[in-house]
Amino acid sequence: MTLQSIMSAGQKGAESAALEAATTLGLLAWGTVPKGWHKGATEVYATNMVAHNGNAYPPCIECNVKAADGTLIVGKTDGPPGSLSLRACNIHQKPWIANPTGHQLVEWAAENNVKTLHVSGSKTSDLYPDIETTTFAILLEAFGGL
Repeated sequence: MTLQSIMSAGQKGAESAALEAATTLGLLAWGTVPKGWHKGATEVYATNMVAHNGNAYPPCIECNVKAADGTLIVGKTDGPPGSLSLRACNIHQKPWIANPTGHQLVEWAAENNVKTLHVSGSKTSDLYPDIETTTFAILLEAFGGL
C-alpha cells in the first residue's frame, strides 16, 4: 500500500489540516469543495480542488467518500461532518476509521489498500481548539515514513 493522495472538503479544522499534511508529505492534496469555498492561508492545494455546483458541505462529503478508498474521521462522529461521512461510507460500502492513532491509521490503510484517503472532521472551535494540530500529527505519524 502506498498512499498517493489525501482529499477533503476543505473546512477549516481537521479537513484543512489534512490538506496541509498531504502537501508536507509530498502527496496530492485535493477534494470536492462547496461553490465559493475559500482556501484560507494555503495556496499550494487550491488548484487541485473541484468546486461542487452547490454551496453546502454534505454533497461534497459524499463526492469525496465515493472518490476515496477509505475515510478518516477526526473529532466527533455523532454530528456533522463526521456523521455525514459515516452515512456516506455505509451507503457506498467504503471503509472508515475514527480518531485513530497514527499507528492504527497506517495499519488500517494497509489492510484496506487505501491509496486515496478522504479526511473528514470537526472544524476548529472552542470544543476542538487543537483539531488541526491533532489531525496533522496523526497523518504525519502514520505516513511520514513513506
